[in-house]
Amino acid sequence: MTSDEHTDILLVTVTKVEAMSVLNVFGGIGQQARPLSIDDRIYFDLGKVNDAQVRMTRSEMGTGGLSASLQSVGKGIAALSPVAVIMVGIAFGINEDHQSIGDILVSERLRPYDLQRVGTREDGQAQVILRDDKPHASSWLLNLLRSSELTWEGAAVRFGTVLTGAKLVDNLDFREQIHTFDPEAIGGEMEGAGLYVACHDQKVDWILVKGISDFANGKKAKDKDIRQSVAANNAAKFVYHALRFTKVDWGAHRGTSFRRNTLLDTLSSPANLVIDFREARWDYHNNAVFVSFAIANTGGRIATVDHIYIEILDIFPTSESESSWVGAVMQEFRFNVELCPPKMKYMIGENMTFVYKNGDIDGFKIKLTSVSRVFYSVITIINT
Repeated sequence: MTSDEHTDILLVTVTKVEAMSVLNVFGGIGQQARPLSIDDRIYFDLGKVNDAQVRMTRSEMGTGGLSASLQSVGKGIAALSPVAVIMVGIAFGINEDHQSIGDILVSERLRPYDLQRVGTREDGQAQVILRDDKPHASSWLLNLLRSSELTWEGAAVRFGTVLTGAKLVDNLDFREQIHTFDPEAIGGEMEGAGLYVACHDQKVDWILVKGISDFANGKKAKDKDIRQSVAANNAAKFVYHALRFTKVDWGAHRGTSFRRNTLLDTLSSPANLVIDFREARWDYHNNAVFVSFAIANTGGRIATVDHIYIEILDIFPTSESESSWVGAVMQEFRFNVELCPPKMKYMIGENMTFVYKNGDIDGFKIKLTSVSRVFYSVITIINT
């Protein structure tokens, strides 16, 4: 890579309206975007914004196909070594009563919904359990966008969880079905999972910014061109505003993700993950026990943990005479958490389900293990 190919921010778009919105908004810098052919992809040089070198590329629709987001973002990172990747474009909204066409969605987290376990409940109905990560966007990019919102005078900006999957959703029943996977989700789109995986693999910061162009309610075609243009323009304008909001030392951020992860291997005092039972919530329904709980670190400081695995070691029935049980869904939880002071409690945000033939349980013993294998803790929870 030559010095001319130095990049701080890589913007990723999919549709023509998204790409044209970025080119038109960033064209206000005072120069026409210059196309660059690097390796086997085309990138558009958008010039500098507050000394940040910005370039854009287009991805195909979806995540896993040829030249879709996973591949296009991965190749962009390999070719340009950006500090951060921002996906800019259009999305669908969730709530017609509280959201408007053109509102801007910013991902705090993504909720991929394609990877599922489809089981059967006792009543014969399907039981769908999501099996993928719920990744958190870059904390410092999120802080930059939140801060810049204070001086933003455009469309409403909504921060929250964004659903992402390979389906082009334009059916109200299906939209409501996937919304149940994460009732707090603010919208949905199709390329975010590929963005996350490619950036996570290369330790590059990422965030997704998309405007609402429809509500996935069967009316996507109505005023489609106008709605998509408004949504894409609003998203592009907000990203441009955020980059102009304050001058960022992009060089200082280059490689920080890698440095954060390597701290796990140099801990002088090992961490100790424990479950805070005061935060545990128990719910009993149809002989199933639903438990959610908080995690606290009572040991040494940890910078970032990419994944935590939860393994069920033993289960304690309420009555020894009712000790037979059908089995347990031993679910692997994978999520991003910051285990640094001053925050000491971290909610899983998922449910574990234990199914018994008879009676309830008093507790269970689990093991928490980080993917780095630096620490683990075995805990017994008693339901008193």
